[in-house]
Amino acid sequence: MRKMLSILLGLTLMFSFIGATPSYAKEDIHVEAAAAILFDADTGKILHEQNPDELLAIASMSKLMVVYSVLEAIKEGKITWDTKVNISDYAYEISRNNEFSNVPFEKGRQYTVRELYHSILVSSANGSSIALAELLAGSEKNFLNLANEHAKKLGLKKYKFVNATGLNNADLKGKHPEGTDPNGENSLSARDMAILSRTIITKYPEILEDTKQRFRNFPDNHPRPIRMENWNWMLPGAAFAYEGTDGLKTGSSDTAGYCFTITAKRGDLRLISVIIKTKSMDERFIESRALMDYGFKNFEKQKLKIDTNNTIPVVKGKEDTVAVTPEKEITVVTKKGSKPPYKISYEANKSISEDGNLVAPVKKNAKVGSLVLESTDQYGFLDGNKQTKFDVKTTQEVDKANWFVLTMRSIGDFFSNMWSKLFG
Repeated sequence: MRKMLSILLGLTLMFSFIGATPSYAKEDIHVEAAAAILFDADTGKILHEQNPDELLAIASMSKLMVVYSVLEAIKEGKITWDTKVNISDYAYEISRNNEFSNVPFEKGRQYTVRELYHSILVSSANGSSIALAELLAGSEKNFLNLANEHAKKLGLKKYKFVNATGLNNADLKGKHPEGTDPNGENSLSARDMAILSRTIITKYPEILEDTKQRFRNFPDNHPRPIRMENWNWMLPGAAFAYEGTDGLKTGSSDTAGYCFTITAKRGDLRLISVIIKTKSMDERFIESRALMDYGFKNFEKQKLKIDTNNTIPVVKGKEDTVAVTPEKEITVVTKKGSKPPYKISYEANKSISEDGNLVAPVKKNAKVGSLVLESTDQYGFLDGNKQTKFDVKTTQEVDKANWFVLTMRSIGDFFSNMWSKLFG
């Protein structure tokens, strides 16, 4: 009986909240756009979504894949911020086209990765995006392979990259990457745009120091620099200023309409929203404001209250259980005044378990499994799952029992099983 109970406990150990878990009230928000999504940046918990999984053109918001690729390459030591970039005739020609967002390059001049990177984040410079794509992969065509590799690793499901800029290929006048649709545009679902955005600010939070700049000179230390203005008009001091805004990326084209990915932080709550295809430039900011207002007015961070007496079954130990606790304090987003809408359970680390039980010896502070949060409201997390996990650790050690104790337990289990077969 003891062994059967131990196995059952090992398969699913439930943690408890203090109080009941009410369901969410009906939403009172709708965004006038082809697609929209709002979520907590820390956990990826979705707070609102509309048509989140349709593949849609996203215009210059796709430049965030170039930005992400640059940050990854710097992290891996392949390039540095001070790497000098030669400008191809193609990148130069695009940069001088005043029909596009750009900073015009000087003929024969090299620019640093840092200068080109900032011109993308502030001015959405198309020539700079091409120049960095060529640096990273040798050509814009090869960069598409790199973009697809990153997308796959990030777990994106709905994406299509046909160039490094987000322009319609038709606007490139025959110079679009070979093998791509002559009238194609970079496309992502709102969910995948959200995943890319969250990944960038989570892995590289320093990017927000750059995306929050309303103005910046290009190039650096130039006697007559170009004064770039950020297309994000929700930054403090801009036309649609919104408290707490410090990023992230706009986009617009005939196909994509007007798009915007915004992030803002108030107190300990950081939200990100993605809106694809509004009818006008102003509308993308107005709708973004409404969506962010909905988030900040209705949701808050709460510390997860977890029973401190939780134990996990242990086999072959001097004790039958070991006490566990989350490795770090867990905060979740919930409706203001409501209990967190989650069920909590435990999953053992398979590499150190047997039939769902930990195997002694077990060290103190050992990571032994995961606390699993399962969303009970209508929305899950960005990855499409209803669950997210956090590491748990032991608060004590359990030594392995000696051979005599183990032998006696085996004898006891043998007779217990026999009794069950004969009389159960």
